[in-house]
Amino acid sequence: MKSKNLKHEKITRKWGGKTTQEEFETRISKWIEQFEENEKEFVCYFLHHFKYFTLRAIKDRAVDLFKLFEEKSMLNLDEVIFIPAYKELGVGFSDTFFNDFWYVNNLYDYAEKNIYDILSENIVFEKVVVVDDYSGSGKTIERTIRRCIEKNSKMKDSNFYILTLQTSNLARENLEKFSNDEGLDINIITLKSEKKAFENGEIFSNEKLKEIKNRYLNICDCKKINKDYKLGFSETEALLSFEYNTPNNTLGLFWSSSKDYEALFKRYKKKKTSLNQIRKDVSKRRKERESNFIKKYEENEQYVYLMGYLVQKGKKFNYKEAIKKFGMNEIQLDEAMNYLSKNDYVMYKSGKLVVTDKLREYIKLSKVKTLEIKLEETDNPSQKDNIGKCNHVPKKFGEKFKGHNN
Repeated sequence: MKSKNLKHEKITRKWGGKTTQEEFETRISKWIEQFEENEKEFVCYFLHHFKYFTLRAIKDRAVDLFKLFEEKSMLNLDEVIFIPAYKELGVGFSDTFFNDFWYVNNLYDYAEKNIYDILSENIVFEKVVVVDDYSGSGKTIERTIRRCIEKNSKMKDSNFYILTLQTSNLARENLEKFSNDEGLDINIITLKSEKKAFENGEIFSNEKLKEIKNRYLNICDCKKINKDYKLGFSETEALLSFEYNTPNNTLGLFWSSSKDYEALFKRYKKKKTSLNQIRKDVSKRRKERESNFIKKYEENEQYVYLMGYLVQKGKKFNYKEAIKKFGMNEIQLDEAMNYLSKNDYVMYKSGKLVVTDKLREYIKLSKVKTLEIKLEETDNPSQKDNIGKCNHVPKKFGEKFKGHNN
């Protein structure tokens, strides 16, 4: 039964039930009063094309999305792992949808938030499903996939499925380009593909499109909307909001508030807190460590086979055997051992060579693809990590030592 008091019912009835409609009746009425009389009908016209998801609607769509995934992928659940979009530290609103998704679809045993720690243990998943509520530019999804590959390069051969409630055509194009450029297998499954608001035929006809867009931008200028968000992040021109937050890809007039203007839809504003500063500091230090490790790995690369051999042999390392094993001469081996000693990878005790914990840790973290070592013989039994068996060592090891004289 219609309520005579709901002036904006034609807009809000597709957004939710009576409670939602009544809430937005007040919010829209208050919001609309901030515009000039000749602007009110114009800005309201966008709302007729706006997609708003209540928490209840999000759960319902999560079920629909999973059914669509089953139909299109034809995969057995035991073959896949579901993960959220990547966020280095803290929490994100995408987590809200991810939690709803695995919960309503009973996927507890197939979902994992901390996949990056698992990938760091050299475990590979052949089929990975990245779950997100919305993809506007595709950058978050791309960052998620890149992070998986950074943690384990073998993931480059995996199949990635992208599940979203809604995806912009811009995001689809960017992800398809990313897939082609990197040689990745990426499949996009979404309930709705979205054009730009000012794209021809989406809302407005081509004849008046330029005029209408300029009129919108002029209103944004009057309301002092951030220039980077007038058309949404990456100029996505989305018309979308969730009850818990609004993507910054949405047209800025509807979510970006300013000093004298209060936007209609919610957009979480980051606050300067001590925890946020801690996150930034931790993130910076982590990136520095990773950068330093990569740099050090490049320096050590020419010695890596010998380093692995040293870890394997431990106190039983023998110069003559090493020379024979790697096809080196004594000068080359001496120079290599001097380098490793100088960098604290080996040391000498009572005239015997001893492998340091630094070298063991380096071999564990480097994950050298052609070198898998089982620590069967070490001077420290507690360090007997099962890293595998050494399958391949180059016969002409001397060629690995760039810059050495024969």
